[in-house]
Amino acid sequence: MNTEWILVANAARARLLQQRPCLPLLLLQHFEHPQSRLHAGALADDQQGRRASDQGFGAVALTARSDPHRKQAEQFAQELSHFIEQAAQQGEFRSLKVFAAPRFLSLLRRHCGRNA
Repeated sequence: MNTEWILVANAARARLLQQRPCLPLLLLQHFEHPQSRLHAGALADDQQGRRASDQGFGAVALTARSDPHRKQAEQFAQELSHFIEQAAQQGEFRSLKVFAAPRFLSLLRRHCGRNA
């Protein structure tokens, strides 16, 4: 199959295009992840980074902060990677080009298997 797929993505939306020889680009699928656009306060809980400690009276231990937007981008990258991986296993495309910001591209690469 001479089909080439092109994925143009960021942390909130992605477009999957198909290119065949001598034919115009065709939009195969549009993905959206609206949670990536929410404010950090809407994504995180109130007690982020704090938990009880058994080290003594009134002690509180701090855990490493996690960026809620990064968590959402990670989840979206995992969803996209899973979709691409399944299509690769089914032989739906010959090659894949990905256009994404470096940070999001690294998340996609982390979740993609050998077939994609």
